[in-house]
Formats: sequence, C-alpha cells, structure tokens
Amino acid sequence: LFVERGDDIEESRKREQKAGDLAERIEADLKSIEHKLSVLGLSTAVGQILREQQVQLPKGREIKAEISAVGKQLTASSVRQIELEEDRRRLLDTGQFADQLLLDLDEATARQIRPDLLDLLRKRRGLVKQALELESLYGGSLGNLEFNLRRYSLAIDDYRRFVQERLLWIPTRAPFSLIRGTALPAQLGELFVAERWLHEIRQLPAALAGKPLLALLLVLVLVLAYNAPRIRRRIVASSREVGFVRTDAFSNTLLALGLSLLLSLLWPLVMWIMARLLEPQDSRSDLGLALHTALAQGALYFWVLEFMRAVLMPKGLIAAHFRWPVQRTELTYKRVVWLERTFLPALILVLFTLALYPTEVGGALGAVGVIVLLLSVAVFFRDTPQYMQGKVSVLLGDESPAKDSVPGRVVRHLLVWVPASAVIAVLLGYSYAALTLCLLLVKTVGAFVLVFLLNELAMRWLSIARRRMVARARVEAEHATATEVETAAAAEALETDPELLNDEGTKLINLLSLLGLVAVILAIWAEVVPAMGILDSLQLWTRQGVVDGVELPVPVTLADIFKAVVIAALGWTALRRVPGLLEIFLRQKAGVAAASAYAATRVFQYAATGILVVVVMSSLGGNWSQIQWAVAALSLGIGFGLQEIVANFISGLIILFEQPIRVGDTVTVGTTSGKVTKIRIRATTIRDFDRRE
Repeated sequence: LFVERGDDIEESRKREQKAGDLAERIEADLKSIEHKLSVLGLSTAVGQILREQQVQLPKGREIKAEISAVGKQLTASSVRQIELEEDRRRLLDTGQFADQLLLDLDEATARQIRPDLLDLLRKRRGLVKQALELESLYGGSLGNLEFNLRRYSLAIDDYRRFVQERLLWIPTRAPFSLIRGTALPAQLGELFVAERWLHEIRQLPAALAGKPLLALLLVLVLVLAYNAPRIRRRIVASSREVGFVRTDAFSNTLLALGLSLLLSLLWPLVMWIMARLLEPQDSRSDLGLALHTALAQGALYFWVLEFMRAVLMPKGLIAAHFRWPVQRTELTYKRVVWLERTFLPALILVLFTLALYPTEVGGALGAVGVIVLLLSVAVFFRDTPQYMQGKVSVLLGDESPAKDSVPGRVVRHLLVWVPASAVIAVLLGYSYAALTLCLLLVKTVGAFVLVFLLNELAMRWLSIARRRMVARARVEAEHATATEVETAAAAEALETDPELLNDEGTKLINLLSLLGLVAVILAIWAEVVPAMGILDSLQLWTRQGVVDGVELPVPVTLADIFKAVVIAALGWTALRRVPGLLEIFLRQKAGVAAASAYAATRVFQYAATGILVVVVMSSLGGNWSQIQWAVAALSLGIGFGLQEIVANFISGLIILFEQPIRVGDTVTVGTTSGKVTKIRIRATTIRDFDRRE
C-alpha cells in the first residue's frame, strides 16, 4: 500500500510539472503573438499563426474533465486523511485502547495477550503515522496538480478568446489573389489524385464488414426507401379531414409532422452512413478524415433541407394543414429544391477543404466554395415569395402586415445583401469571416424555420379548439330553441376566420414564439461575441463620465454604437409584443375592463418607449443634462410650428385616462359613423360600417 501511494505521489508530481510547463508555454505564446500583432498588425502572416495555434489548442472539455477527476481524487484523499487522523488519535494512548479491546475477555486471557496486543498497537501507530504523512503528501501534490491544471485551462481559454477576437478580422490571403494567383490549379492537382481516392474506396467493404450495426442501418434505409411512396400517400391522406369540425383533429397534423420527419431522414441517413464508413482507423489518412468530417457535418444541414422539402410537398403539412396558399407553397418548395441542389454541394466542398487545410481555411478551393455558398443563400432569399415576408412581420409584431411591411422587408433585404456583400469579403481575402457569417446566417434561418413550425402548430391547435367551441355553441343554441336544423356537409367546413384567431391566444403564441426565436438567435451568435471586442478599440468621440468619483472623458466606441443598435432593435420588438401580454394579464387575471386594460397598455407602451429612447441615448454618450437641452429645444420648436400635433398628443392622453370613449364604442364624427378600433396618443381610429378606417 505504501509503495502504491508513493507511485501515486510520483505520478501526480510528474503531471503537475507537465501541466505547469504547458501553462507557461501557452502564456509565453500568447505574449509572443501579442507582440507580433502590435508590430505587424492584422496581417495575413499573423492570421496564419493564429489559425495554426487555434488548430493545435487542446479541447477545453478534456482539460475540464481532467480537473474534475483530480478534484474527486483530492476529495477521496481528504476523506482518507480524516479517517487516518481518527485512527492516530485513538492510538495515542495504546494502553487505554488495549483495555477497551480486552473488556469482553476474561482476566487471565486478557493478561496473557495484552503485551502482544500493545506491541501490535505501537506498530500500527507508526504505520498510521507514515500513512498519514504519505496521504498528506499525496493530497498536497493533487492540490498543486489541480492548481496547475486550472492555470493551464485558464491560459487556453485566454488564448482561444484572444484568437476569436481577432481571427474574424484578419485576411486569409492577399486581396484578389484568388483571381490572380495559381493557388487554385495547384490545390486541384494536389487534391484530385486518383490513387488517394481509390484507396479510400477500397476500404469501404472492410469498413462495412467491421461495423455490422451500420449494415443493419443500411437495411433499414432500404426499407424506408421502399416505403417512401406509401408514406407520401399517407401524408396526403391525413389532410382529407382537415377543416371539418366533426372529423378534424390535431392528431392528424402531428401524424403528418411525424411522417414528414421520417420521410426526410432517407438521404441524410445515407450520407451519415457513408461518413461513418469513411471514418479512418488511424490519423494517417487525412483524405478519409476530411471526407468523414464533411459528410458527417453536412448530413445535419441535408436533413434540415430535406425536412423543409417534406413539409412543403403538395398537399403536405404546410399546404393542407396550415392552409398556406397553394401557389406560394409550390413556389417556396421549388426554391428549397434549388437551394438544396446548390447550397449542399458547396457546403460539402467547404467542410471538406476546411478539414483538409484547416490553417489555410480550405485554401483557394474552399474560398470558391464559400462564394458559391453565399450566392446560393442570397439568391434563395431574393426569390423567396413575399408571403414569407408577411409571416416574418407577424412574428415581429405587425398584427396586420401589408405586402411591403417594414419588418419583413428589412429582414429579407438583410438576408439577401449580407451574403452578397460577404462575397466581396472573400475576394478581399476574408474567407474565414465570410464563411463564419454564412454558417451563422444559415443556422439563424434554421431557427426561424423551427420557430415558424412550432408557431403554426400552435395556431393550428388553437384554430381547431376555437372552431369546436363555435360548433358546440351553435348546437347548444339549436337545442335551446328546440329547432332542428339539417347541416349539410358543405356547411360543416368552417373556413379560416382571421378575426376568430386575432385574440389573446394568438397574441400569446406569437409572443412566446418571438421570445423563443430571440433566445435561439442569441445562442447561435454567441460564438462571434468575442470578436466584437475589437470594436472597443475604434473610438468615435468622447463623453464626460464619472470614473472612481472623478469626472473624466470616456470614449464612445464602435462597440457602443453596435450595442445601441441591438438594444433599440430588441426594445422595439419587445414594445410590439409585451403590451399585448400585459393586456391579457389585466383582463384575464386582474379583472380589468377591456377599455381600461387597453388604455393602461397604451400608456405603458408610450412610457416604455420614452425609457428606451433614454437608454439608447445614454449608451451613445448622452446624459440627462444634454437630454434636458434637447427637450428645451423641442419645446421651442413646438411653440412655433407644432402646436396642433402637441394638442392632438394631449387630447390622446385625456381620452386614454378619462375614457369618454372606449374601444368598441360606436361614435359619429361629422358625417362618419363607426366603431372605435384604436385609441392612440396622436389619433383615434374609427372603422365605419363598410369596414373602412
């Protein structure tokens, strides 16, 4: 036992020394690259060094697992020290301890064995002392090892954060070298060597024989391919009862969703099986490893595209169950098919070259793949039907979006022009930044698709519930009047009534969808947040601020502008949705009348808007004294030319608080009579009996 513990101490000391040396090396490398960066700037040479270091950095998860294991060993050692210390305390007085052990024996026997027992207890006391000293040494070495491992992990995290902050802004190659240079032909000649590819193909039968589970999975894929036409027919059949009150059920929609998921697995599963078969048994086959990585990662994107095709198929989930317009659904389906045929091959090429040439970000061939990838995404969103633009607007808070509604149009233009602009970045040498941006955009669009699907499923459930309530109310009314009415089959199909769904349930679903979308998007873009730290170095102007009780000039940087834009965008989106949730709470939980709840939410919205403006101005360097001057200047302008607007503003506040009229009241203004639909500070909206506002 002593020899084993001594070996443990020696091993932990060696690991402690190794971890300390590695931490010192990482820290020295970080100081060295910081010096080179200060001398050379954000140059291609520095980018090459950073990419090499990024590839060579160990995985943080492995270091954290090792720290956790050492922590458990240290805890166990501490427990053993406590137990040994308890034994040593009992053995301090060997005579007393021996008497306690001999209590149950007769006096003659106890007198006979007492000398031998005392001798054994003295020897045990010495052994316990040695064991306690060894355990203490072992615990100390484990503590030092844990400290050095944490130091090593912290150094790795600092280095990785340093690389992430700058790598996005460093060019991969010289500007326009992709067009003028000879790197692309040279890379093609190096890559497409027939013998290298034939070697990987010859390994496939042996790989399949060595992985019987993959062979079984391949059989299941063949069964799925054989039943694919039957699954499509079953999806179409599930929509036949949609829209009929007596037979329609949400389970039909869930069935169509499950079958669409199953149908979309076919070809992505084939790609994943190929990736597993190409997985090399050793690290010498760089081509096999690159193929395995590209196909394994590309299978997920392939599955998302196949799922979009499955739900957009004619008479499928979206067309039949969600009641999207047929022509627009067919057009969107064609756009997704086109995206799959252009985006997926380019993505596989980029992932393949990136795995084969990681320090060169895929080389010239990878840059060509990134350009095709970006153009494919840009063209897809340019040709996407405007119907999708309206869906985006509804989710962002526009309750009745027009074809050219601002939120949907802004999102659509961003999704078109950002990838198109990134193509110029690739030509200028920023392939890594363009690729990162493109993949993040694709993931963001995937999050949009997921949220839209869940939103439509919730709306579908709400629609079925509302229609059944209407049908039940009709039946109860018929029974109450003791009249029998024959209901024709055609009359049983209740068409979608927009006003029926424009209620608290719809607002709540849209709000939850928006919150989920924001959370997912923030999680997706979190990986580029460190790169935004470089924006703090770009000073635009200064403002007076108090630092440690002293008023000093504080710089306003480009990062502050970016934060202000993000705060304004999130605040504007929240102001479109949160008042609706507040109105639901006031009416359903607090028992406030509808008109009063409407007035309270409007006042809350205007107050929150004012707070948002102040927060955004503060983030840009404004302070309360400057805001006061702005208010004074605005008051002067009001005195000269804005009296009527201010009068309307005050009148709106009076109407909201005193409520001489309420939403839903029928009023007559001049020759116009109608129902009050909206009461806002600047204007009140009336809808006449011809449904004109």
